[in-house]
Amino acid sequence: MVIPTALLAARVTIEGYLGDGGYGPTWAAPTVDVPARVEGRRRITRDQTGREVISAATVYLRPDVTVAVDDRITIDGRTYMVAEVVDAAGLHGVSHREVILR
Repeated sequence: MVIPTALLAARVTIEGYLGDGGYGPTWAAPTVDVPARVEGRRRITRDQTGREVISAATVYLRPDVTVAVDDRITIDGRTYMVAEVVDAAGLHGVSHREVILR
């Protein structure tokens, strides 16, 4: 069962990381008004390299939303970097995505 949209009361903006250019990092055009649930609590997690990082928030998204490590997510005017993306499995496949922000 997929997470119900009614539980996703917040709206976030997602910008996909495209890589480094001549002037620094570049991102794709923003996807705005993406339904999400935001929990602003800190926790210790590990990034792709295994290094411990302190996350600033966790965002829950529908499983059809495309997001990856190093993308940018803006919540209420504040921009965060994606540290980790976890697909949470339910009884019938992926129910939602947990996105850990730093």
